[in-house]
Amino acid sequence: MKRALCILSFFILLLSCSSHYNEAVFFLNKAQSIIETSPDSATMYLDSILMPEKFLKKDKYMEYLVTNVQAKYKNYDVIKDDTNIFITKSYFDKKVQKSIANSQSLKYQMYAYLYSGCVYDEREEYENAMRDYNTAFTLAEKMQDSLYMHRINNYIAELFVNQTYWNEALMIYKKSVSLANSYADKANSLDNIARMYYIINNDDSCKFYINQAVDLAEQTNDNKTLSSVYQSAYVFYKEFKEIGLAGKYLNLSVMCNPNIDSYWDNLYNLNFLSLFLEEGDLDSARIYVNKLRNEFETMEICHMQTSICDDLADYYHKINIYDSTLYYQKKATYLVQEIYKQSIDNNIYEIQKRYDYELQKNIYQTKLNKRLLLIICILIVLLLVSVISFIIIANSKRKEKTLSNHLKNLNSQKDDLEKSKQEIMVLFNNNLKERIDIIRKANIFEIKNKDNKIVNDIKKYAYGDSNKTAFEASVDVIESSYSNISTFIKDTYPDLNETEYKVCLLSVVPFTTDDIAIIIGLGSDYIRKTRSSIRKKMRINDKKSTISEYVLERYYSSLI
Repeated sequence: MKRALCILSFFILLLSCSSHYNEAVFFLNKAQSIIETSPDSATMYLDSILMPEKFLKKDKYMEYLVTNVQAKYKNYDVIKDDTNIFITKSYFDKKVQKSIANSQSLKYQMYAYLYSGCVYDEREEYENAMRDYNTAFTLAEKMQDSLYMHRINNYIAELFVNQTYWNEALMIYKKSVSLANSYADKANSLDNIARMYYIINNDDSCKFYINQAVDLAEQTNDNKTLSSVYQSAYVFYKEFKEIGLAGKYLNLSVMCNPNIDSYWDNLYNLNFLSLFLEEGDLDSARIYVNKLRNEFETMEICHMQTSICDDLADYYHKINIYDSTLYYQKKATYLVQEIYKQSIDNNIYEIQKRYDYELQKNIYQTKLNKRLLLIICILIVLLLVSVISFIIIANSKRKEKTLSNHLKNLNSQKDDLEKSKQEIMVLFNNNLKERIDIIRKANIFEIKNKDNKIVNDIKKYAYGDSNKTAFEASVDVIESSYSNISTFIKDTYPDLNETEYKVCLLSVVPFTTDDIAIIIGLGSDYIRKTRSSIRKKMRINDKKSTISEYVLERYYSSLI
Protein backbone atom coordinates (compact mmCIF):
# COMPACT_ATOMS: atom_id res chain seq x y z
CA MET A 1 0.00 0.00 0.00
CA LYS A 2 2.79 2.46 0.92
CA ARG A 3 4.53 1.73 -2.37
CA ALA A 4 1.32 2.40 -4.32
CA LEU A 5 0.81 5.71 -2.50
CA CYS A 6 4.39 6.82 -3.29
CA ILE A 7 3.92 5.99 -6.98
CA LEU A 8 0.60 7.87 -7.03
CA SER A 9 2.16 10.93 -5.35
CA PHE A 10 5.02 10.89 -7.84
CA PHE A 11 2.62 10.97 -10.81
CA ILE A 12 0.53 13.73 -9.22
CA LEU A 13 3.70 15.82 -8.72
CA LEU A 14 4.78 15.12 -12.30
CA LEU A 15 1.41 16.21 -13.69
CA SER A 16 1.47 19.32 -11.51
CA CYS A 17 4.92 20.36 -12.79
CA SER A 18 3.82 19.69 -16.36
CA SER A 19 0.73 21.84 -15.82
CA HIS A 20 2.80 24.74 -14.40
CA TYR A 21 5.23 24.49 -17.33
CA ASN A 22 2.46 24.57 -19.94
CA GLU A 23 0.82 27.52 -18.20
CA ALA A 24 4.12 29.44 -18.04
CA VAL A 25 4.85 28.78 -21.74
CA PHE A 26 1.31 29.89 -22.65
CA PHE A 27 1.69 33.24 -20.83
CA LEU A 28 5.16 33.78 -22.31
CA ASN A 29 3.93 33.10 -25.86
CA LYS A 30 1.01 35.50 -25.36
CA ALA A 31 3.36 38.22 -24.11
CA GLN A 32 5.71 37.70 -27.07
CA SER A 33 2.87 37.89 -29.58
CA ILE A 34 1.56 41.29 -28.41
CA ILE A 35 4.67 43.02 -27.08
CA GLU A 36 5.07 45.26 -30.15
CA THR A 37 1.49 46.58 -30.07
CA SER A 38 0.52 46.27 -26.39
CA PRO A 39 3.60 46.21 -24.14
CA ASP A 40 1.47 46.99 -21.05
CA SER A 41 -0.67 43.88 -21.65
CA ALA A 42 2.48 41.86 -22.36
CA THR A 43 3.78 42.87 -18.92
CA MET A 44 0.57 41.53 -17.30
CA TYR A 45 1.11 38.14 -18.96
CA LEU A 46 4.76 38.07 -17.86
CA ASP A 47 3.78 38.95 -14.27
CA SER A 48 1.36 36.00 -14.32
CA ILE A 49 4.27 33.55 -14.64
CA LEU A 50 5.08 32.27 -11.15
CA MET A 51 8.70 31.28 -10.48
CA PRO A 52 9.77 31.31 -14.19
CA GLU A 53 13.29 30.17 -13.25
CA LYS A 54 11.76 26.96 -11.83
CA PHE A 55 8.97 26.08 -14.25
CA LEU A 56 10.49 27.21 -17.58
CA LYS A 57 13.16 25.24 -19.41
CA LYS A 58 16.51 26.99 -19.98
CA ASP A 59 15.73 28.23 -23.52
CA LYS A 60 12.31 29.55 -22.56
CA TYR A 61 13.62 31.11 -19.37
CA MET A 62 16.23 33.03 -21.35
CA GLU A 63 13.50 34.20 -23.76
CA TYR A 64 11.46 35.24 -20.71
CA LEU A 65 14.36 37.40 -19.40
CA VAL A 66 14.78 39.14 -22.77
CA THR A 67 11.03 39.68 -23.20
CA ASN A 68 10.76 41.09 -19.67
CA VAL A 69 13.43 43.75 -20.33
CA GLN A 70 11.86 44.46 -23.74
CA ALA A 71 8.44 45.04 -22.13
CA LYS A 72 9.89 47.34 -19.47
CA TYR A 73 11.70 49.43 -22.09
CA LYS A 74 8.61 49.76 -24.26
CA ASN A 75 6.63 50.84 -21.20
CA TYR A 76 9.24 53.56 -20.53
CA ASP A 77 10.43 51.93 -17.29
CA VAL A 78 14.05 52.36 -16.14
CA ILE A 79 16.09 49.29 -17.14
CA LYS A 80 19.67 50.32 -16.31
CA ASP A 81 19.82 47.82 -13.41
CA ASP A 82 18.46 44.85 -15.42
CA THR A 83 21.75 42.95 -15.58
CA ASN A 84 19.96 39.69 -16.50
CA ILE A 85 20.08 40.87 -20.10
CA PHE A 86 23.86 40.35 -20.05
CA ILE A 87 23.30 36.70 -19.03
CA THR A 88 20.96 36.13 -21.99
CA LYS A 89 23.47 37.70 -24.37
CA SER A 90 26.14 35.22 -23.27
CA TYR A 91 23.70 32.30 -23.42
CA PHE A 92 22.53 32.92 -27.01
CA ASP A 93 26.12 33.59 -28.10
CA LYS A 94 27.10 30.11 -26.91
CA LYS A 95 24.16 28.54 -28.74
CA VAL A 96 25.22 30.16 -31.99
CA GLN A 97 28.86 29.16 -31.49
CA LYS A 98 27.78 25.54 -31.00
CA SER A 99 25.89 25.70 -34.33
CA ILE A 100 22.62 24.70 -32.70
CA ALA A 101 20.88 28.04 -33.24
CA ASN A 102 17.58 28.26 -35.06
CA SER A 103 15.72 31.35 -36.29
CA GLN A 104 14.16 31.79 -32.83
CA SER A 105 17.56 31.73 -31.12
CA LEU A 106 19.02 34.20 -33.64
CA LYS A 107 16.08 36.54 -33.09
CA TYR A 108 16.52 36.51 -29.33
CA GLN A 109 20.27 36.89 -29.69
CA MET A 110 19.52 40.11 -31.60
CA TYR A 111 17.02 41.21 -28.92
CA ALA A 112 19.58 40.47 -26.20
CA TYR A 113 22.21 42.69 -27.84
CA LEU A 114 19.68 45.42 -28.63
CA TYR A 115 18.37 45.73 -25.07
CA SER A 116 21.82 45.23 -23.60
CA GLY A 117 22.72 48.34 -25.63
CA CYS A 118 19.68 50.11 -24.17
CA VAL A 119 20.81 49.23 -20.62
CA TYR A 120 24.31 50.58 -21.33
CA ASP A 121 22.74 53.66 -22.95
CA GLU A 122 20.73 54.45 -19.80
CA ARG A 123 23.89 53.97 -17.75
CA GLU A 124 25.64 56.47 -20.08
CA GLU A 125 28.23 53.82 -20.97
CA TYR A 126 28.09 54.93 -24.57
CA GLU A 127 31.01 52.92 -25.93
CA ASN A 128 29.48 49.65 -24.70
CA ALA A 129 26.06 50.72 -25.96
CA MET A 130 27.43 51.46 -29.45
CA ARG A 131 29.20 48.08 -29.53
CA ASP A 132 26.02 46.14 -28.69
CA TYR A 133 23.80 48.24 -30.99
CA ASN A 134 26.14 47.52 -33.92
CA THR A 135 26.14 43.79 -33.11
CA ALA A 136 22.33 43.82 -32.95
CA PHE A 137 22.19 45.62 -36.32
CA THR A 138 24.50 43.00 -37.89
CA LEU A 139 22.25 40.21 -36.59
CA ALA A 140 19.10 41.97 -37.89
CA GLU A 141 20.83 42.38 -41.25
CA LYS A 142 21.73 38.67 -41.23
CA MET A 143 18.05 37.79 -40.68
CA GLN A 144 16.95 40.45 -43.23
CA ASP A 145 14.69 41.96 -40.58
CA SER A 146 14.13 45.43 -42.08
CA LEU A 147 11.90 46.55 -39.20
CA TYR A 148 14.63 46.06 -36.61
CA MET A 149 17.37 47.28 -38.94
CA HIS A 150 15.49 50.59 -39.11
CA ARG A 151 14.75 50.61 -35.37
CA ILE A 152 18.32 49.81 -34.27
CA ASN A 153 19.68 52.40 -36.70
CA ASN A 154 17.55 55.00 -34.92
CA TYR A 155 18.90 53.86 -31.53
CA ILE A 156 22.43 54.39 -32.85
CA ALA A 157 21.48 57.86 -34.10
CA GLU A 158 19.97 58.80 -30.72
CA LEU A 159 23.19 57.63 -29.09
CA PHE A 160 25.07 60.23 -31.15
CA VAL A 161 22.43 62.83 -30.24
CA ASN A 162 22.94 62.13 -26.51
CA GLN A 163 26.63 62.93 -27.01
CA THR A 164 25.85 66.07 -29.11
CA TYR A 165 27.40 64.59 -32.27
CA TRP A 166 24.79 66.25 -34.48
CA ASN A 167 26.34 65.65 -37.90
CA GLU A 168 26.98 61.96 -37.16
CA ALA A 169 23.38 61.55 -35.99
CA LEU A 170 22.16 63.30 -39.16
CA MET A 171 24.00 60.81 -41.38
CA ILE A 172 22.50 57.85 -39.48
CA TYR A 173 18.96 59.27 -39.69
CA LYS A 174 19.35 59.73 -43.45
CA LYS A 175 20.31 56.05 -43.65
CA SER A 176 17.13 55.23 -41.69
CA VAL A 177 14.95 56.63 -44.49
CA SER A 178 16.21 53.99 -46.92
CA LEU A 179 15.78 51.25 -44.28
CA ALA A 180 12.18 52.17 -43.44
CA ASN A 181 9.52 49.89 -44.95
CA SER A 182 6.45 51.97 -44.09
CA TYR A 183 5.28 55.55 -44.58
CA ALA A 184 5.08 55.99 -40.80
CA ASP A 185 8.71 54.93 -40.24
CA LYS A 186 9.91 57.12 -43.13
CA ALA A 187 7.94 60.08 -41.78
CA ASN A 188 9.49 59.67 -38.31
CA SER A 189 12.99 59.42 -39.85
CA LEU A 190 12.41 62.60 -41.90
CA ASP A 191 11.14 64.29 -38.72
CA ASN A 192 14.41 63.36 -36.99
CA ILE A 193 16.45 64.70 -39.94
CA ALA A 194 14.55 68.00 -39.71
CA ARG A 195 15.33 68.09 -35.97
CA MET A 196 19.06 67.72 -36.65
CA TYR A 197 19.04 70.48 -39.27
CA TYR A 198 17.20 72.72 -36.80
CA ILE A 199 19.85 72.08 -34.15
CA ILE A 200 22.71 72.94 -36.53
CA ASN A 201 20.83 76.11 -37.66
CA ASN A 202 20.10 75.04 -41.25
CA ASP A 203 16.54 76.40 -41.40
CA ASP A 204 15.92 75.78 -45.12
CA SER A 205 16.84 72.09 -44.87
CA CYS A 206 14.78 71.80 -41.69
CA LYS A 207 11.69 73.12 -43.52
CA PHE A 208 12.33 70.86 -46.51
CA TYR A 209 12.47 67.66 -44.45
CA ILE A 210 9.62 68.48 -42.04
CA ASN A 211 7.37 69.21 -45.04
CA GLN A 212 8.35 65.84 -46.52
CA ALA A 213 7.61 64.19 -43.15
CA VAL A 214 4.15 65.82 -43.06
CA ASP A 215 3.36 64.67 -46.63
CA LEU A 216 4.30 61.06 -45.84
CA ALA A 217 2.54 61.03 -42.44
CA GLU A 218 -0.68 62.22 -44.11
CA GLN A 219 -0.55 59.11 -46.34
CA THR A 220 -0.82 56.84 -43.27
CA ASN A 221 -3.74 55.99 -41.02
CA ASP A 222 -1.47 56.23 -38.00
CA ASN A 223 -2.80 59.04 -35.79
CA LYS A 224 0.13 58.67 -33.41
CA THR A 225 2.63 59.36 -36.21
CA LEU A 226 0.49 62.21 -37.57
CA SER A 227 0.21 63.87 -34.16
CA SER A 228 3.96 63.56 -33.52
CA VAL A 229 4.98 64.97 -36.93
CA TYR A 230 2.45 67.84 -36.67
CA GLN A 231 3.80 68.67 -33.19
CA SER A 232 7.34 68.86 -34.59
CA ALA A 233 6.15 71.06 -37.47
CA TYR A 234 4.49 73.40 -34.94
CA VAL A 235 7.73 73.73 -32.94
CA PHE A 236 9.88 74.43 -36.01
CA TYR A 237 7.56 76.98 -37.65
CA LYS A 238 7.01 78.75 -34.33
CA GLU A 239 10.78 79.16 -34.01
CA PHE A 240 10.89 80.39 -37.63
CA LYS A 241 8.27 83.04 -36.66
CA GLU A 242 5.81 81.63 -39.23
CA ILE A 243 2.97 81.80 -36.73
CA GLY A 244 0.15 80.96 -39.16
CA LEU A 245 1.71 77.62 -40.13
CA ALA A 246 2.68 76.93 -36.52
CA GLY A 247 -0.94 77.39 -35.38
CA LYS A 248 -2.23 75.18 -38.21
CA TYR A 249 0.05 72.27 -37.27
CA LEU A 250 -0.61 72.64 -33.54
CA ASN A 251 -4.37 72.33 -34.11
CA LEU A 252 -3.84 69.32 -36.38
CA SER A 253 -1.65 67.66 -33.74
CA VAL A 254 -4.39 68.06 -31.11
CA MET A 255 -7.04 66.67 -33.50
CA CYS A 256 -4.92 63.59 -34.35
CA ASN A 257 -3.60 62.72 -30.87
CA PRO A 258 -5.33 59.47 -29.84
CA ASN A 259 -4.28 59.67 -26.17
CA ILE A 260 -4.59 63.15 -24.68
CA ASP A 261 -3.80 62.55 -21.00
CA SER A 262 -2.91 65.18 -18.39
CA TYR A 263 0.65 65.48 -19.74
CA TRP A 264 -0.43 66.11 -23.31
CA ASP A 265 -3.24 68.41 -22.13
CA ASN A 266 -0.75 70.59 -20.25
CA LEU A 267 1.71 70.49 -23.16
CA TYR A 268 -0.92 71.61 -25.68
CA ASN A 269 -2.16 74.36 -23.36
CA LEU A 270 1.44 75.56 -22.99
CA ASN A 271 1.93 75.43 -26.78
CA PHE A 272 -1.22 77.51 -27.41
CA LEU A 273 -0.19 80.02 -24.75
CA SER A 274 3.27 80.41 -26.31
CA LEU A 275 1.71 80.74 -29.77
CA PHE A 276 -0.75 83.48 -28.76
CA LEU A 277 1.97 85.35 -26.84
CA GLU A 278 4.10 85.25 -29.98
CA GLU A 279 1.15 86.61 -32.01
CA GLY A 280 0.41 89.27 -29.41
CA ASP A 281 -3.16 87.92 -29.00
CA LEU A 282 -3.41 88.52 -25.25
CA ASP A 283 -7.17 87.85 -25.05
CA SER A 284 -6.71 84.32 -26.43
CA ALA A 285 -3.58 83.87 -24.31
CA ARG A 286 -5.63 84.66 -21.17
CA ILE A 287 -7.72 81.50 -21.71
CA TYR A 288 -4.63 79.31 -21.45
CA VAL A 289 -3.14 81.38 -18.63
CA ASN A 290 -6.25 80.53 -16.58
CA LYS A 291 -5.91 76.83 -17.47
CA LEU A 292 -2.22 76.64 -16.56
CA ARG A 293 -1.98 79.06 -13.64
CA ASN A 294 -3.29 76.64 -11.04
CA GLU A 295 -2.39 73.44 -12.87
CA PHE A 296 1.39 73.89 -12.67
CA GLU A 297 1.30 74.18 -8.85
CA THR A 298 0.29 70.52 -8.58
CA MET A 299 2.87 69.27 -11.11
CA GLU A 300 6.10 67.57 -10.13
CA ILE A 301 9.19 69.71 -10.68
CA CYS A 302 10.10 69.39 -14.35
CA HIS A 303 11.17 71.42 -17.38
CA MET A 304 7.52 71.85 -18.49
CA GLN A 305 6.73 73.51 -15.17
CA THR A 306 9.63 75.90 -15.73
CA SER A 307 8.38 76.75 -19.24
CA ILE A 308 4.87 77.43 -17.89
CA CYS A 309 6.27 79.88 -15.31
CA ASP A 310 8.37 81.52 -18.03
CA ASP A 311 5.35 82.08 -20.31
CA LEU A 312 3.15 83.24 -17.43
CA ALA A 313 5.80 85.81 -16.52
CA ASP A 314 5.89 86.92 -20.17
CA TYR A 315 2.08 87.29 -20.23
CA TYR A 316 1.89 89.38 -17.05
CA HIS A 317 4.78 91.53 -18.24
CA LYS A 318 2.90 92.32 -21.46
CA ILE A 319 -0.26 93.35 -19.54
CA ASN A 320 1.85 95.43 -17.09
CA ILE A 321 1.11 93.43 -13.92
CA TYR A 322 4.63 93.52 -12.59
CA ASP A 323 4.11 91.85 -9.19
CA SER A 324 2.85 88.70 -10.99
CA THR A 325 5.67 89.03 -13.53
CA LEU A 326 8.23 89.08 -10.73
CA TYR A 327 6.53 86.16 -8.92
CA TYR A 328 6.67 83.85 -11.94
CA GLN A 329 10.21 84.95 -12.85
CA LYS A 330 11.37 84.05 -9.35
CA LYS A 331 9.42 80.80 -9.55
CA ALA A 332 11.12 79.92 -12.85
CA THR A 333 14.55 80.65 -11.34
CA TYR A 334 13.73 78.51 -8.29
CA LEU A 335 12.61 75.61 -10.50
CA VAL A 336 15.82 75.75 -12.56
CA GLN A 337 17.82 75.61 -9.33
CA GLU A 338 15.73 72.68 -8.04
CA ILE A 339 16.18 70.73 -11.28
CA TYR A 340 19.93 71.35 -11.06
CA LYS A 341 19.95 70.34 -7.37
CA GLN A 342 18.02 67.14 -8.13
CA SER A 343 20.52 66.12 -10.78
CA ILE A 344 23.40 66.67 -8.32
CA ASP A 345 21.57 64.77 -5.55
CA ASN A 346 20.96 61.85 -7.91
CA ASN A 347 24.67 61.67 -8.70
CA ILE A 348 25.54 61.75 -5.02
CA TYR A 349 22.92 59.09 -4.29
CA GLU A 350 24.43 56.74 -6.89
CA ILE A 351 27.90 57.21 -5.41
CA GLN A 352 26.53 56.67 -1.87
CA LYS A 353 24.87 53.42 -2.95
CA ARG A 354 28.13 52.13 -4.38
CA TYR A 355 29.97 53.23 -1.22
CA ASP A 356 27.43 51.51 1.06
CA TYR A 357 27.75 48.31 -0.96
CA GLU A 358 31.55 48.34 -0.67
CA LEU A 359 31.30 49.10 3.05
CA GLN A 360 28.95 46.18 3.69
CA LYS A 361 31.16 43.91 1.59
CA ASN A 362 34.22 44.91 3.63
CA ILE A 363 32.38 44.34 6.92
CA TYR A 364 31.30 40.89 5.78
CA GLN A 365 34.84 40.09 4.64
CA THR A 366 36.23 41.20 7.99
CA LYS A 367 33.84 38.94 9.89
CA LEU A 368 34.70 36.09 7.58
CA ASN A 369 38.41 36.65 8.16
CA LYS A 370 37.87 36.65 11.93
CA ARG A 371 36.01 33.35 11.74
CA LEU A 372 38.72 31.85 9.60
CA LEU A 373 41.34 33.08 12.03
CA LEU A 374 39.41 31.52 14.94
CA ILE A 375 39.24 28.19 13.12
CA ILE A 376 42.95 28.34 12.43
CA CYS A 377 43.67 29.05 16.10
CA ILE A 378 41.59 26.06 17.20
CA LEU A 379 43.43 23.85 14.73
CA ILE A 380 46.72 25.14 16.07
CA VAL A 381 45.70 24.30 19.67
CA LEU A 382 44.71 20.81 18.59
CA LEU A 383 47.90 20.35 16.66
CA LEU A 384 49.97 21.48 19.69
CA VAL A 385 48.71 18.46 21.54
CA SER A 386 50.01 16.12 18.84
CA VAL A 387 53.08 17.13 16.92
CA ILE A 388 55.25 20.23 17.58
CA SER A 389 56.73 20.16 14.15
CA PHE A 390 53.33 20.27 12.60
CA ILE A 391 52.53 23.26 14.81
CA ILE A 392 55.55 25.13 13.42
CA ILE A 393 54.48 24.43 9.85
CA ALA A 394 50.87 25.36 10.57
CA ASN A 395 51.96 28.54 12.31
CA SER A 396 54.14 29.49 9.36
CA LYS A 397 51.23 29.00 6.98
CA ARG A 398 49.00 31.06 9.23
CA LYS A 399 51.49 33.93 9.20
CA GLU A 400 51.75 33.74 5.42
CA LYS A 401 47.98 33.78 5.10
CA THR A 402 47.66 36.69 7.53
CA LEU A 403 50.30 38.63 5.60
CA SER A 404 48.52 37.83 2.35
CA ASN A 405 45.24 39.08 3.82
CA HIS A 406 46.94 42.29 4.95
CA LEU A 407 48.37 42.79 1.49
CA LYS A 408 44.97 42.12 -0.06
CA ASN A 409 43.34 44.58 2.33
CA LEU A 410 45.97 47.21 1.49
CA ASN A 411 45.45 46.63 -2.23
CA SER A 412 41.69 46.76 -1.71
CA GLN A 413 41.99 50.04 0.17
CA LYS A 414 44.20 51.39 -2.60
CA ASP A 415 41.62 50.36 -5.20
CA ASP A 416 38.81 51.89 -3.14
CA LEU A 417 40.72 55.15 -2.85
CA GLU A 418 41.39 55.21 -6.58
CA LYS A 419 37.74 54.43 -7.30
CA SER A 420 36.60 57.17 -4.91
CA LYS A 421 38.99 59.56 -6.60
CA GLN A 422 37.56 58.69 -10.01
CA GLU A 423 33.98 59.02 -8.75
CA ILE A 424 34.73 62.39 -7.21
CA MET A 425 36.33 63.48 -10.48
CA VAL A 426 33.26 62.36 -12.43
CA LEU A 427 31.00 64.21 -10.00
CA PHE A 428 33.22 67.30 -10.29
CA ASN A 429 32.99 67.29 -14.09
CA ASN A 430 29.25 66.64 -14.05
CA ASN A 431 28.74 69.52 -11.60
CA LEU A 432 30.68 71.93 -13.77
CA LYS A 433 28.85 70.77 -16.90
CA GLU A 434 25.53 71.33 -15.11
CA ARG A 435 26.65 74.88 -14.37
CA ILE A 436 27.42 75.44 -18.03
CA ASP A 437 23.97 74.08 -18.89
CA ILE A 438 22.37 76.59 -16.50
CA ILE A 439 24.24 79.42 -18.26
CA ARG A 440 22.83 78.15 -21.58
CA LYS A 441 19.35 78.37 -20.03
CA ALA A 442 20.13 81.81 -18.68
CA ASN A 443 21.05 82.99 -22.18
CA ILE A 444 17.68 81.71 -23.46
CA PHE A 445 15.86 83.53 -20.67
CA GLU A 446 17.89 86.65 -21.35
CA ILE A 447 16.93 86.66 -25.04
CA LYS A 448 13.29 85.95 -24.35
CA ASN A 449 12.63 88.19 -21.31
CA LYS A 450 15.02 91.07 -22.04
CA ASP A 451 15.69 90.97 -18.32
CA ASN A 452 19.15 90.36 -16.96
CA LYS A 453 17.95 89.70 -13.41
CA ILE A 454 17.15 86.02 -14.04
CA VAL A 455 20.49 85.62 -15.83
CA ASN A 456 22.38 87.20 -12.94
CA ASP A 457 20.51 85.07 -10.37
CA ILE A 458 21.32 81.87 -12.19
CA LYS A 459 24.98 82.86 -12.79
CA LYS A 460 25.29 83.75 -9.12
CA TYR A 461 23.86 80.34 -8.20
CA ALA A 462 26.16 78.48 -10.60
CA TYR A 463 29.37 80.48 -10.09
CA GLY A 464 28.91 82.20 -6.76
CA ASP A 465 29.33 85.56 -8.50
CA SER A 466 27.18 86.91 -11.34
CA ASN A 467 30.20 88.85 -12.72
CA LYS A 468 32.36 85.75 -13.18
CA THR A 469 32.88 84.14 -16.58
CA ALA A 470 32.54 80.41 -17.22
CA PHE A 471 36.34 80.20 -17.58
CA GLU A 472 37.00 81.95 -14.26
CA ALA A 473 34.55 79.62 -12.49
CA SER A 474 36.20 76.61 -14.10
CA VAL A 475 39.66 77.76 -12.98
CA ASP A 476 38.40 78.12 -9.40
CA VAL A 477 37.17 74.55 -9.31
CA ILE A 478 40.27 73.14 -11.05
CA GLU A 479 42.54 74.99 -8.62
CA SER A 480 40.59 73.50 -5.70
CA SER A 481 41.65 70.03 -6.92
CA TYR A 482 45.13 70.88 -8.26
CA SER A 483 46.58 73.71 -6.18
CA ASN A 484 48.46 76.40 -8.19
CA ILE A 485 48.27 74.32 -11.40
CA SER A 486 47.54 77.43 -13.50
CA THR A 487 50.78 79.02 -12.27
CA PHE A 488 52.62 75.73 -12.86
CA ILE A 489 51.46 75.62 -16.50
CA LYS A 490 52.46 79.24 -17.14
CA ASP A 491 55.90 78.76 -15.58
CA THR A 492 56.61 75.37 -17.16
CA TYR A 493 55.32 76.18 -20.66
CA PRO A 494 56.05 79.89 -21.24
CA ASP A 495 55.79 79.47 -25.03
CA LEU A 496 52.01 78.96 -24.83
CA ASN A 497 49.92 81.95 -25.91
CA GLU A 498 46.86 83.00 -23.92
CA THR A 499 44.37 80.80 -25.79
CA GLU A 500 46.73 77.80 -25.68
CA TYR A 501 47.18 78.32 -21.94
CA LYS A 502 43.38 78.34 -21.36
CA VAL A 503 42.83 75.23 -23.48
CA CYS A 504 45.74 73.45 -21.75
CA LEU A 505 44.39 74.31 -18.29
CA LEU A 506 40.84 73.14 -19.14
CA SER A 507 42.28 69.95 -20.68
CA VAL A 508 43.64 68.91 -17.28
CA VAL A 509 40.16 67.57 -16.47
CA PRO A 510 38.29 65.42 -18.99
CA PHE A 511 36.30 68.15 -20.74
CA THR A 512 35.15 67.46 -24.29
CA THR A 513 36.19 69.74 -27.10
CA ASP A 514 32.64 71.16 -27.20
CA ASP A 515 32.73 71.85 -23.42
CA ILE A 516 35.98 73.85 -23.77
CA ALA A 517 34.58 75.71 -26.78
CA ILE A 518 31.56 76.81 -24.71
CA ILE A 519 33.65 77.84 -21.70
CA ILE A 520 36.12 80.11 -23.57
CA GLY A 521 33.76 81.14 -26.38
CA LEU A 522 35.58 79.73 -29.42
CA GLY A 523 34.65 77.21 -32.13
CA SER A 524 35.19 73.47 -31.64
CA ASP A 525 37.40 73.21 -34.76
CA TYR A 526 39.61 76.01 -33.43
CA ILE A 527 39.93 74.17 -30.09
CA ARG A 528 41.09 70.99 -31.90
CA LYS A 529 43.74 73.00 -33.82
CA THR A 530 44.85 74.66 -30.59
CA ARG A 531 45.25 71.26 -28.90
CA SER A 532 47.46 70.11 -31.81
CA SER A 533 49.57 73.24 -31.41
CA ILE A 534 49.94 72.59 -27.66
CA ARG A 535 51.09 69.02 -28.28
CA LYS A 536 53.75 70.27 -30.71
CA LYS A 537 55.03 72.89 -28.27
CA MET A 538 55.09 70.33 -25.43
CA ARG A 539 56.69 67.75 -27.78
CA ILE A 540 54.07 65.09 -26.98
CA ASN A 541 55.00 62.50 -29.60
CA ASP A 542 53.08 59.58 -28.14
CA LYS A 543 49.64 59.64 -29.81
CA LYS A 544 48.14 57.62 -26.95
CA SER A 545 49.28 60.18 -24.37
CA THR A 546 46.83 63.02 -23.67
CA ILE A 547 47.63 66.61 -22.68
CA SER A 548 46.07 65.91 -19.28
CA GLU A 549 48.30 62.89 -18.61
CA TYR A 550 51.41 64.75 -19.78
CA VAL A 551 50.78 67.87 -17.68
CA LEU A 552 49.62 66.06 -14.52
CA GLU A 553 52.63 63.71 -14.58
CA ARG A 554 54.96 66.71 -14.47
CA TYR A 555 52.73 68.57 -12.02
CA TYR A 556 52.88 65.72 -9.49
CA SER A 557 56.64 65.35 -10.05
CA SER A 558 57.09 69.01 -9.12
CA LEU A 559 55.36 68.42 -5.80
CA ILE A 560 57.85 65.71 -4.72
